Amino acid sequence: MTMLIGITLIPLIVFAVLNYYKGLKFGVYSGMVASILLGLGLWVFFDYFDYDLVLMVVLLVGLGLLSLKTENEIYFKLQPVISAILWVLLLSWYQIFDVPFFLKLTSKMGTLLPPEQL
Repeated sequence: MTMLIGITLIPLIVFAVLNYYKGLKFGVYSGMVASILLGLGLWVFFDYFDYDLVLMVVLLVGLGLLSLKTENEIYFKLQPVISAILWVLLLSWYQIFDVPFFLKLTSKMGTLLPPEQL
């Protein structure tokens, strides 16, 4: 979870600093590059690869390209909000139409925990 917070916040911090000093294009490009490098770094060095990581990188790159096309920085800054909305929709889907997410998670955790902790 902390890795996902880092991959969300670090590119936005890079963007904010460089946007202030160098302008929108430089800030957005550097934020997108930071996002891609963080994603690749987590994958290569920590062997951490899942769909959340891919979603964050693709969302940052897509919103960065949208910001560059419209020349409006708000789209790049909305990435945490959009990813949170996607999580809420996913969890709502599980809760309403499928097995609740917590029950789905606990059944998978049973294989990882020792029997005395279950």
